[in-house]
Amino acid sequence: MKIFTNATLIILIGCLLNSCVSTIEQDFTTFEVTPYIREHVEIKTNTINSSGSLAHQEIKIINNSTYEFTGGAVHNVIFDITPGSSLLLSGDSNMGDVGILTNGHKGFCISNGANIIIDNEPLNLENDCYDFDDLPVEMIYINSEKRDNNILIKWATATEENSDYFGVERSFDKKQWEEISQVKSAGNSQVKIDYSFLDDKIGEVNQVVYHRLKQVDFDGNYSYYGPVAVKMGDQNASEVTMYPNPVKYQEDLNIVTNYETMKVKVFDMSGRVYHEKTYQKNFTNIPMNFGVGMLMVEVTSGSQKVTEKIMVQ
Repeated sequence: MKIFTNATLIILIGCLLNSCVSTIEQDFTTFEVTPYIREHVEIKTNTINSSGSLAHQEIKIINNSTYEFTGGAVHNVIFDITPGSSLLLSGDSNMGDVGILTNGHKGFCISNGANIIIDNEPLNLENDCYDFDDLPVEMIYINSEKRDNNILIKWATATEENSDYFGVERSFDKKQWEEISQVKSAGNSQVKIDYSFLDDKIGEVNQVVYHRLKQVDFDGNYSYYGPVAVKMGDQNASEVTMYPNPVKYQEDLNIVTNYETMKVKVFDMSGRVYHEKTYQKNFTNIPMNFGVGMLMVEVTSGSQKVTEKIMVQ
């Protein structure tokens, strides 16, 4: 027979209470990983995928076949397109952490005026087939920075081919875009060219302001670069803004900084790293598809470092 003293009962009750508290805290300090294994797939005949999503696959397209994706989300997928075969995007597609290997031929195809976003960069091309490594302008970087109540947009190209001009566009929500100016481009170049534009018509705002470039060729074809972003308004705001927080699982975490370049690392409380990448710009979106729970997001630029806790629900 066990005898419990008053002190023992107090200890037991205290332990029960602490257990309850620990359980609550665990929801905010642990991270449940969503595991995946990249699946290897071979496309040997003409195939249409209308599922609306692709994830964690290595897709090899062979035998002069066409793999058509009718639109949706694509994440962590490698497309290996052998000569004579093609990847056809026939609907609006948002692609992140993808690899597209065209192997020296025009195997990357767009139809139906599909809007394609790759790693947060709109790739608006005419209906045609392309060698993915042979697009008209090679952009080195695009960035924006706060200058008092104005925003300076800077960019540089490594090469240009038949490039007419850059349309500078502004948005306050990343949905509605307005062209605010045009900057004449070099046309044809094999050397680095630096460009800039000062947006001094923003007005008094206290929010994130986005800019992007619409690069237009002499024949009317065009591609988008960006967006980049700056947090305007509060003079005491942090050098880094992350939103939304909390963020829903598989939705984007937006990161806006005052840095020209930044390194972003996503890790959990145990130190396990889920994402680590350097960006030559001050704005990016990271899909939060690693799991649910508490994550740490660290943004570094030179000697400056900002770390925030992000709850993924």
